[in-house]
Amino acid sequence: MDSTVWIEFHWYLKNFARDSDNVAAAAKFIMDGLVTGRAIRNDNLTVIQSPVVHYYHRSSGDDGVLLRLSQSPDFLLDNFIVSNQFSRKSLERHIKKLHI
Repeated sequence: MDSTVWIEFHWYLKNFARDSDNVAAAAKFIMDGLVTGRAIRNDNLTVIQSPVVHYYHRSSGDDGVLLRLSQSPDFLLDNFIVSNQFSRKSLERHIKKLHI
C-alpha cells in the first residue's frame, strides 16, 4: 500500500494474565516486517494513521495475532461496535450528545 493505512490488531491469547501493553509491544516487530515485506512503504506516522486498535481475544489454541489493514478508517468503527457490543443506534445517540 502506498498511501496512508489504518491498522487493527486482534491478539488471540491463552493467558489473559499478561499485561496488554506488553502484548501490544509486539506490534513494533510486526509493522517493521510489513515494511520489510513491502506491504506498506513505511511504518512512521505519515503512513500509519491513528488510532491503531488492539483487541484481545481468548484462545484455546496457540497464541497468535490477526492483522487488518485498510486505506480507509471505516472498518474500524464497525469492528468497534461489534467487539464492544454497542448498537449503532446507541453510539449515534452518544455522538449527538457530544455534538460531533
